[in-house]
Amino acid sequence: DAYSFNQDADWENDWGFDASQYSLSYERCATVKHFDVEKAAQEDVTSPFRTQHFAVLRLCPAKSCDRPDWYLEVDVEEDEATEVEPEDNGEVYGANGKGCSSNYATFLLDAGKYLQLMGEFEDTQMDMYCNYCEQYMQKMYEKWVNNGGQYRHLEFEE
Repeated sequence: DAYSFNQDADWENDWGFDASQYSLSYERCATVKHFDVEKAAQEDVTSPFRTQHFAVLRLCPAKSCDRPDWYLEVDVEEDEATEVEPEDNGEVYGANGKGCSSNYATFLLDAGKYLQLMGEFEDTQMDMYCNYCEQYMQKMYEKWVNNGGQYRHLEFEE
């Protein structure tokens, strides 16, 4: 397993456990209204309460989490994977799924910060995808050129 922790490795962190053995999963959004001393001290405020929005995350042992390829079902007889829509099998995945229903920690992250981090993650994923495509297409082009440019047939359709 590429993600398994080397048991002989000497690790230290502020948490007291090996964080690489856990997965963080989005559970839901939460809105919390609480008393704010600074807001209450202002003269022109009608309410001393402040509303904050959070993303609720679960930290689960990675071994108990749902497989990342849950959307593929393998036919044992044919040993072939076929894509399945989540609605077809009725299963719930992620933080609310069967893998994260016990032995987990709950964390709150400011919703704005969560959205910022997820946006950065999506940008990185897209960059990696585009980089892969560019490299693949370059290899295919070089293969075509080395083949003498043969077997290329372009047509214009109206």
